[in-house]
Amino acid sequence: MKLYVVRHGQIDGNVENRMYSLTDKDLNEVGRKQALKTAEKIKKLSYDFVLCSPLKRAKRTCDTINSYHQKKVIYSEKLIERDCGNLEGKLTCEFDYANYWNYDKNLTYGTAIKIQDFYHNIWSFLDDLKQKYTDKNILIVTHNGVARAIHSYFYGIPKDGDTECYSYNNAELREYTDKS
Repeated sequence: MKLYVVRHGQIDGNVENRMYSLTDKDLNEVGRKQALKTAEKIKKLSYDFVLCSPLKRAKRTCDTINSYHQKKVIYSEKLIERDCGNLEGKLTCEFDYANYWNYDKNLTYGTAIKIQDFYHNIWSFLDDLKQKYTDKNILIVTHNGVARAIHSYFYGIPKDGDTECYSYNNAELREYTDKS
């Protein structure tokens, strides 16, 4: 199985360093241009279908990227960003953002989902994909937290637990191959 993973294009909250997980924001002008640029890079890739978060920012990115291929798109709630609970809409400087993404610390932040629970859900989803689609190439369009969890699945958790080092830029593409 080969995965092509793309984070959605920019939204205003990314520029403001504001936490958005379940709030359904659309791409801003820069985000739409980023999605087009990524679409140009991806047009020569071969993939069998697309898995996408159902939130607007991911859907818009997906529609732009997939316009060259017109492959089947499956929307999955499992690809939605980590629910940040009562941190929704807060600036990242208003809390300990680094520790929020530290896998080893697994801290409770109000009503936010704990990082280990979130990662384990993503890893379980990837295990299911491996079993079901061993010989497929899949494009995944999702969010930064999900992308970090995917990266951790293939490369492990950093020694200090700080998964922020696995962050994707907006509309960034990475490729992963399962060799099992």
